Amino acid sequence: MTVNSRSIAGFTLIELLVAVVIIAILGLAALNQFVAQHQAYVAQSIGVRTAQNARAGFDMLIREARNAGYDPRGITGASITHWTADSFGWTADLNADGDLNDVGEDVLYFFQADPGAMVRREGLVEVEMTDGVSDLSFAYFADPGGTAAQSVNSIELVAVAMTYLTAEGTLPGALRTQVAVRNAIYE
Repeated sequence: MTVNSRSIAGFTLIELLVAVVIIAILGLAALNQFVAQHQAYVAQSIGVRTAQNARAGFDMLIREARNAGYDPRGITGASITHWTADSFGWTADLNADGDLNDVGEDVLYFFQADPGAMVRREGLVEVEMTDGVSDLSFAYFADPGGTAAQSVNSIELVAVAMTYLTAEGTLPGALRTQVAVRNAIYE
């Protein structure tokens, strides 16, 4: 008995090769899509982490700056010690013990261009508070109306502005606020 070759069910070699090529193309497309989504997720995670770090460092600066010149007993001479466009420093008698030798009572914040960071100095110890900072600036005012301070004793408000971005340049951000310092209260 002879078998008709047309009646045998199955695929030809060419049909199988075409199917394999189509499956490979679809697989590569799916893999490329997965890789692109993963890269976007990683970049976004880095950007969010940078923004969170910038906000945390900025908030700490603002919280501490409110105490600039705090001297409740009026005997330590606590005051604003640095007031430049890219640094702000002060002493404060935080525990009202009559000296400025305790933790957090002599602080300086400044912008360090290389590597792009906001740095906090207390005594001889410098700590990089946040990286990815492209600018940190301070402006000093004698009143809420925006009159520029002419002397350290006339400073009542400090405007702080910080811009940051991730290493890849994604998610740039800016933080700005004004801080009413306590130095004028105890004169």
